[in-house]
Amino acid sequence: MEQTMFNFALLWRRPLVSAMLGATLFAAAQTPAGAQPSGASDGESYRQKLETLEKLEAQTRYLEAQLADQARAREAQKASEANLATLDDGLVPHLFRLVDDLDAFVKGDVPFLFEERQARVASLRDVLSRADISLPEKYRLALEAYSIEAGFGHEVATYAGWLEAGGTRREVDFLRVGRLVLAYQTRDGAETGIWNAQASPPAWQTVNSRYAVEVARGLRIALKQAAPDWLTLPVAAPGP
Repeated sequence: MEQTMFNFALLWRRPLVSAMLGATLFAAAQTPAGAQPSGASDGESYRQKLETLEKLEAQTRYLEAQLADQARAREAQKASEANLATLDDGLVPHLFRLVDDLDAFVKGDVPFLFEERQARVASLRDVLSRADISLPEKYRLALEAYSIEAGFGHEVATYAGWLEAGGTRREVDFLRVGRLVLAYQTRDGAETGIWNAQASPPAWQTVNSRYAVEVARGLRIALKQAAPDWLTLPVAAPGP
């Protein structure tokens, strides 16, 4: 009788166990009190049923724990989505302001790599309108663009390009010292000039041979063809 009560207790405690578990318990309940399995084969079968019962019990506990964990995860996800929706309402306008400010900054800045920088702003505007790009990724791309612009202020660099000034278009080498100086020199070294941001309107201004030598030396330093050294270059004084 004790075996029968034990098995029925398990059945009551685990109502979600499969039909196989119920059948096992029913078979055990039909065994008369004090009766023992007849023969070695019956004893082995009885032990296998008990082992099956224990395995099903363990599996049931495992599945119940998994279901509880999934329920907690769903609740956490709902809370996260609600918080994200609140953040979206504030971040989207902020992102558009970031891109607008960057566009205005590039247009009013020293005109180095102007086409490349304008293209970066245009690309950001396109990103903001795309539904297949997540808000965090849009924000990351905007910060990356700002980081690139900030980096321009801390380097000495040179690049080749075309200069249109005085009604002519010619290929030159540009020298940029941060945002402090932007100069150019023709390939034959015959003409050198700087960007005068204080002129009205801002414009290119040619310089004398003394500064031409300094620009040529700065180009070599930027190309790592000469060791870093002091450069004497004209810098437009800020207006009143």
